[in-house]
Amino acid sequence: MRLNVIFLDIDGVLNHQVYFKEEQAAGHVRSSSFEAIDRQCIKHLNTLIKDTNSVVVVTSVWRYGHTVDSLQARLVQYGFTGTIIDFTEDFCRKYTWACRGNEIQAWIDTYLQSRPYDTINYVILDDDSDMLLHHSSHFVLTDNYIGITPTTVYKATKILSKVGD
Repeated sequence: MRLNVIFLDIDGVLNHQVYFKEEQAAGHVRSSSFEAIDRQCIKHLNTLIKDTNSVVVVTSVWRYGHTVDSLQARLVQYGFTGTIIDFTEDFCRKYTWACRGNEIQAWIDTYLQSRPYDTINYVILDDDSDMLLHHSSHFVLTDNYIGITPTTVYKATKILSKVGD
């Protein structure tokens, strides 16, 4: 079985600086970014998920203090139609040498060990570039000023459409 996975950061992907400025100008005060998701960015993510038949593994700090089900429910409130299947393990708070790329690689390795006949095709959506070198062909850097865009979706779709990578 082939599994298409989107490793998803949230801040800088589903919310962004322009969104926060617009919300502030409209008089909406948020106590934290955990209350802020741009519905347009959710629409872009939904398009990517639908067009590539993908599932989501959350890499964001939003995984702290949430279960998969509670974060799924939180995103559904903003129009999310995909499925979150897991979170990456938190190495960054445990180890000073860790980066998000290590967390993603550990998740991939663990998944493939438990399902040796499966293959994973994946894309990483993040506004930070702390990935491993061999992730570069699977990585789409978002601009934290504008978040996920149709261009991001196009690039990610091309990555997830590759066979045998």
